[in-house]
Amino acid sequence: MVVLVGDLGVLEPDAAGDRSGGPTARARGEAERHRRAYHLPSAAPTRTAFLAANWSTGDACGGRWTGVTCSADGRRVVALSLPSLDLRGPLDPLGHLAELRTLDLRGNRLNGTLDALLRGAPNLALLYLSRNEVSGEIPADAVARLARLARVDLADNSLPRARPAGRRAREA
Repeated sequence: MVVLVGDLGVLEPDAAGDRSGGPTARARGEAERHRRAYHLPSAAPTRTAFLAANWSTGDACGGRWTGVTCSADGRRVVALSLPSLDLRGPLDPLGHLAELRTLDLRGNRLNGTLDALLRGAPNLALLYLSRNEVSGEIPADAVARLARLARVDLADNSLPRARPAGRRAREA
């Protein structure tokens, strides 16, 4: 099973298991609670089964998790690429990934606003969140502070449409 929100902030497999390799009763209970909170199926779908098998440690960088790229020193997540896996849950927990440069979570079912993410990831250069359930306003002041931002794809979400500057001026 894959659950959203954890040490990384987006996804983590079942909590750490006991010495026999299987999850402890407590870990299974926590995983079930997360599963219900994020409306995940009990059994991991084929598309995410590889994550559950690979994401078996509590450390995304030390465990070399699939879809996660870490800094050269192995201490910070710099890229997260998990497109089209039907992942669900809020984006807000990603806001603590201050060294994140690339975020590719297009084609999932992630929700929430961009506020915490854009304010908490000042090094973001590539942002691909199309075909999700993102909503709310795009904080212009947070976007303005993203000096490295080169590409953004937010298509097919529930975001307000931008109006041309000329139209806003006429309506004022």
